[in-house]
Amino acid sequence: MNDENRLDEIIARYLTGVSTPEESAFIEHWFRHNGNINKPDIELSQVDKRRMLKKMHAEMEERTQKKAPFVWYAAALLTGLLLGGWGISYLLSPAPNVYTTIHTGIGEVRHTWLPDSTEIWINANTTLRYHPDFSHHRDVLLIGEALFSVKQDEEHEFLVTTPDSVSTLVLGTRFNIGSYTTEHHTTISVLSGKVKIEKTGTQLGTLTARQSLVFRQNDQTFTRSMIADTASAMGWTNGSWVYENIDAAELARLLYNQYGITLNNKTGRSLQLKTGINFNHHQSAAEIAEIFCVLANCQYRMVDEKLFELY
Repeated sequence: MNDENRLDEIIARYLTGVSTPEESAFIEHWFRHNGNINKPDIELSQVDKRRMLKKMHAEMEERTQKKAPFVWYAAALLTGLLLGGWGISYLLSPAPNVYTTIHTGIGEVRHTWLPDSTEIWINANTTLRYHPDFSHHRDVLLIGEALFSVKQDEEHEFLVTTPDSVSTLVLGTRFNIGSYTTEHHTTISVLSGKVKIEKTGTQLGTLTARQSLVFRQNDQTFTRSMIADTASAMGWTNGSWVYENIDAAELARLLYNQYGITLNNKTGRSLQLKTGINFNHHQSAAEIAEIFCVLANCQYRMVDEKLFELY
């Protein structure tokens, strides 16, 4: 990965609140030394520029009592270099820009509504953050998985951004997004309506009902496909997990998010089923691991109650 792509990745992680302390320190140092995110080789979109200013504004609110002057300098730099008059008016807005956070624990699925009456189901081990002035700024940051039934509002777009800086823009629709950081890909599935998808200024396309897109972080590529069964795509909301050709990495994510169990693949080979399979929350983690191993021609052992190994 070249320096520009690495910087773009760190910025995306910083914007969505998942950067490490070292990465945050790097971004702050970069701003102090006149970092310019308007360079052609970085190519941040207007959406990302707006999110960057919001992030810095949130940092200001949080650090005012700590007297961190660099934050004010960075915000001024962003305002002057990137956003002009709009940035100044936003920066001087009296409303504090502190995102509201919803977090689900291991095995927890939550059904709730956003302030604009958008209905959401939030999957286990997921963090969702949304703008405090949601009636005017329908911006959502998602780390994990959620199913959205968006309240239509033609005057205010609804934007969901994931840690890999993939942005999904809608007016009114029903769609599912899965973007766990351990999986290194983001999946957007549209059940009804239409969404537009962007990655750091690049349009990935428009999805309509029964269409899906998978963006892979490792090679920055994406594929589109049709959804055979929309009920299966949202099955996790009632504790049914439907997979097509599940591999060991997906199994590990399922066991950790739903049962708090870490799964290590010690077989030395890539394990992937060649068929569809349906698990559910009535099964134990051991039962799920055993079924997978029967079909994948491997075995598993419980090292302890929180650690399984495939061998």
